[in-house]
Amino acid sequence: MTRALAGGRGAGYPVSGRKYLLARPLLAVTRPIRHGRPARLAVRLLAVVAAGALAVFATGWQPASLSVMTGALTWLLCTGGSDLARDRRN
Repeated sequence: MTRALAGGRGAGYPVSGRKYLLARPLLAVTRPIRHGRPARLAVRLLAVVAAGALAVFATGWQPASLSVMTGALTWLLCTGGSDLARDRRN
């Protein structure tokens, strides 16, 4: 009896656990968005992009436009969590 037939890993079989190595973190990010309020989060993200684009359009790449973009991203990070679903495993 060979090792593959006895339950070991044979040639041509992937190592278990590595099959979904990249999909697991992506699923962990998309699940709270999908089960939360995705439309509201998209509107917030659109507002951040619009504020940054308007600041760059108005003043160009100046420190003021970069600070407006930093403030908009900070606002998104501080308030966007309320639009995500809570972890139901606890």
